[in-house]
Amino acid sequence: MRAMGWLPLILLPISTSYLASFAANGAELTDSRLQIKLGYVDREHNVRSNDESFKADSFFLQGRYQQGLKLNSNWSAYLDGRVLVASDDETLVDEETLISTDLDDNDNVSAELRQAYVAYHGLTQYPNESLRFGLQRLREYSGLWWDADIESITWQASTTELEWLFGIGQQFDRYRTDADLPEIHDDVFRVFASGRYHVNQSLTLAVKLAHASQSNDNLLPLTTNSYAAGVNGERTWFGAELSRHWQKSGPAFGHAFKLEAIFQTGQGDMLTDAGIVSEQDNDGYALDAGYRFDFRQQPLSIGMTATIASGGDGDTFSQSGIHSNRSHHYGNSETLYRFNEALRADMSNLRHWSIFGAYAFGKHTRGALAISRFQRDDENQPIYVGGRAISIAGGDKDLGMGIDLSITHFPQVNWQWPIRFIRLRASTFNPTGELAQKSDDHRFALEAQFVL
Repeated sequence: MRAMGWLPLILLPISTSYLASFAANGAELTDSRLQIKLGYVDREHNVRSNDESFKADSFFLQGRYQQGLKLNSNWSAYLDGRVLVASDDETLVDEETLISTDLDDNDNVSAELRQAYVAYHGLTQYPNESLRFGLQRLREYSGLWWDADIESITWQASTTELEWLFGIGQQFDRYRTDADLPEIHDDVFRVFASGRYHVNQSLTLAVKLAHASQSNDNLLPLTTNSYAAGVNGERTWFGAELSRHWQKSGPAFGHAFKLEAIFQTGQGDMLTDAGIVSEQDNDGYALDAGYRFDFRQQPLSIGMTATIASGGDGDTFSQSGIHSNRSHHYGNSETLYRFNEALRADMSNLRHWSIFGAYAFGKHTRGALAISRFQRDDENQPIYVGGRAISIAGGDKDLGMGIDLSITHFPQVNWQWPIRFIRLRASTFNPTGELAQKSDDHRFALEAQFVL
C-alpha cells in the first residue's frame, strides 16, 4: 500500500499533539524518552532467493521518540515513532528485517510508526496486567515464535509465578515511508497465546500456541512453491518448553538449559509437479535444545544449542512469519541471531548446531560469540531465508558455517556525553556445502546510542 507510505509523517505529530493535550487536561506523561542512534553498517548478502545478491554500506542516524501517558488509574497509552536518515541513496538500514528498497525521491529519509496503543489495567488485581488495543510490539523471548509490531488486541500479565499472553491481530501496513507490507504477510489473521509457569526459582514450564489464516487472491500461483508452507490456507503451531534460567542474565546461575518441541499442522496452496496449484497438507515439527554453564568465579558463560526443523515433501516445518530469531540466552544481555545474522536462515528444513561463549570485560563492557554449523534435514529440499527458498546445487546436506559476535560498552554514568552504549556487531557465513551461491555473506555494524 504505497499510498499509505507517508502515513507515519502525518500520524507522529498528530499523536504527539494529542498526548500533549491529554496531559494539559490532567493526564500524566510518563516514560518520555528521546534516543539518538548513529552508526555504520556494511553488509553483503549472496545466499538469497533467486540467487539475488545484495551489497551496500551506509552511515545512518536514527531518532526515536517514546512517550507514555497515564490517563487515570486504569487507562494508559503509549507511542513509539522513529525517523531514520542514511547515506546510501538506494537502501536504508532495517535492524528487524533487512529491507532493501528503492527510495525514489525520499531523500534517504525514512519515518516509521512502531507502536501506538491504549491499555486498560483493571481486569485483575495483578500490577503488570493489561488489556491492550492498537499497534504494539509482541515478543516471545526466544524470537522463534513472534517478535514484531502488529495491530492487535492482547491480554497479558506477568507475576512472580505466572506469565500469560492471549491475542488476536493482523498486520495491515508497515507504517513506514519507504516500505510496503510484503504480500506474503498481507491478509493474514493471527491468533497467539502463551503461558509460562515458574515451578520454582529455577524451573519454568511454558506452552505456546499460534495460528495463521490467510486468503490473498493477489499472490501469484507461480510463487507458491517458493515458500516452505505455500501461501493462503490455515496453519497452527503448538509448543511445550521446559527451561532452567535459560533467558536470564545477571548473576551466575550455574547450569542452565532449555528443551522445546514445536508441532505444526495445516494446509496451503502449493504448486504441484504438474504445474497445478492445489491445496496440500503441510505438517512438521521442530526441536530446540540448549545448555549453558555460568562460571561463578568468573564473568564467563559457555554453552551449546541444537535445532532440528523437519523438511520433506509435505513435512517442512515453517515459522510464523512474524518471528525474528533474535535470542539472548548467552549468559548476559547480549543478543545474537540464532541462525546467523549474515545468513538469517529460517527454522525450516534445517539442522543447526552452535557453541557459544559470553564474557564481561570489567563492569562496563560485555560480549558474546557464537560459532554455528548448518545442514539440511532433507537433502532433496531447499532451506529458506525470509520465507523464500534458497537455490541448492547438489544433494549433500552440509551447507556451511557461521560466526556471530556482539560487543557492547556502557560508559560510566558520570561521563560527560549522554551515551547509553557503543556496540559492535559482526557476522559472517561461509557456504561450504551444496548451496548454489558460493560467495560469503557478511554483516558488520558499529553504532552508538544517546539518550536525551
